[in-house]
Amino acid sequence: ARDAVSACLNAGVFSGLYNDPALQPQKAVTRAEICQMIYNLSQPSYTVTIGELTGGKITALPTVARPGTTITLTVTPDEGKQLKAGTLMFNDTAVSGNTFTMPAEDVLVTAEFEDEPVLESISVTTPPTKTEYMAGEKLDLGGIVVTASYSDGDTAEVTNYTTEPPAGSDLTAEGSQTITVSYTEGGITKETAFTVQVSAASGD
Repeated sequence: ARDAVSACLNAGVFSGLYNDPALQPQKAVTRAEICQMIYNLSQPSYTVTIGELTGGKITALPTVARPGTTITLTVTPDEGKQLKAGTLMFNDTAVSGNTFTMPAEDVLVTAEFEDEPVLESISVTTPPTKTEYMAGEKLDLGGIVVTASYSDGDTAEVTNYTTEPPAGSDLTAEGSQTITVSYTEGGITKETAFTVQVSAASGD
């Protein structure tokens, strides 16, 4: 009876019968609970329909429900797509999270998908605290801030970048030395650079 009981639970047939959502098959049913179940069964059921979508799909569970039933939506964008913020709606009402309460009417679920933002560039928005060295000192990247810029105009500080030469490397060549910063996200790699000055070691 698992499928049948599950269908009844999803349809709200047992709503209000117990103090918790768990079915209690070994518990004697009271006249009040029978009345509640008959009342639940007497309530009309309404349908959840998914509107035409481009860039992804949405499923609803359950798809037929009585008013007051919690409807759970599963949103699956296509590769390279994402749900556009604020566009997941039922009957022109915004959905908070991925659930909504079934109203006393049929429901049309709509949404819009958009391209996922892609990495366009990176920049050193704050240079390292130490930018001047004596020959033989090790490269110190403390204080550096690297910021990524995306196709949707957003920016974000990133930390899992690499540098060439890496932090801790001995700086032996005197003069201006270029430090290359690389960052990869979504299969896209971008680079930027900054310079440090290396002076002759004391006594040279």
